[in-house]
Amino acid sequence: MKVALVFLPFLLLLLPVSMMPADSDNWMSADLEALKQKVSSLERENKAQKVAFSASLLAEGSGSIGPYATFVGLVFRHVITNVGDAYNSHTGIFTAPVAGAYRFEWYIGVQSKKQTAVALVKNNQRVFTALEGEEDGSSTSFSSASNAATLLLKAGDVVFVRLWPKYVVFDNENHLCTFSGHLLFPM
Repeated sequence: MKVALVFLPFLLLLLPVSMMPADSDNWMSADLEALKQKVSSLERENKAQKVAFSASLLAEGSGSIGPYATFVGLVFRHVITNVGDAYNSHTGIFTAPVAGAYRFEWYIGVQSKKQTAVALVKNNQRVFTALEGEEDGSSTSFSSASNAATLLLKAGDVVFVRLWPKYVVFDNENHLCTFSGHLLFPM
C-alpha cells in the first residue's frame, strides 16, 4: 500500500495532456487574470505609499510676506521634491493620499527688527508653532525659527503652514523659509 501511494504522484505526471480535464485552460486563464489584477492593485497601493515633498516660500527673488490682519496660509512655491503629488504649490496645502504616520518640518525667517510666527495646521487645527524676533528690534540682520511634528493622518486630511496675524516671514534666493514632509509608514 505504501508503495502505491509513493508512485501515485509520478503516475499522474505521466498522464497525457489529453487526459487532463477540458476546463483546465479556462481555470488557468482565470487564475492568471486574477494574479494580474492583484499585481496591478499592489502596484497602485505601493505607488500611493511613496510620498515626500520639500518646498521653499519664494520661487525667485527675495521679499517678505505679511503682516496681515488675519491668519494667512503660506504657499511654498519653489518645489524641489513632490513624490506622489500630495503637495499643491498653488494652495500650499498637503493632502494625505493614504492613512499613515507623516513627518513635517518647517523653517521660517525674518529680517531684523521684525517678528515672525507660523503654525503647522492639520484640518484647520493648530498643531505646533514656531516664532522668532524681538519686539524691541534686535540688531541681528536675520533670525529664524523651526519646528517639526509627526502626525497620524487619514487619507484626505490636509496640512499646511499658517502665518499669524501681524507677523512677517522672509525668504530669498537662498530658500531660507521651507516646508517639507514625508510618509513614514502607512497604517
